[in-house]
Amino acid sequence: MQSRPHSLAELARRAVEEGTDQAFEYELADFLHEFAARTEREMFAERPPLLRDTFGKGSIYDAYLAAIAVYFSGKFHWPTPDLPAGTDFTGAVVRHSRPSHESPVTGRKPGSVSRAESVCFG
Repeated sequence: MQSRPHSLAELARRAVEEGTDQAFEYELADFLHEFAARTEREMFAERPPLLRDTFGKGSIYDAYLAAIAVYFSGKFHWPTPDLPAGTDFTGAVVRHSRPSHESPVTGRKPGSVSRAESVCFG
């Protein structure tokens, strides 16, 4: 069994190796669990590779990873990490065709929170 990713960059590399949306979602959940356990600034030190050319929802994944880095940096008063060049928060969501009442990443309705999100974003 593989250990949890220790950085956003490792999360992205693992997802690319697997090449599936499901792999990204699993790696993201594992990263959030690892972050909840360790909460280290170094987990955001390395810039993750862009995913927009690898996955159909890659632009959304890029924006999501950047948003996680910005959110936690602000929450813990860390300097904002180096974000991937070309990360486009608004464009990623606008280009997606999912109904507006569902999350473009998880497909869940607003207000439904996973266990990892409640631990990390609590």
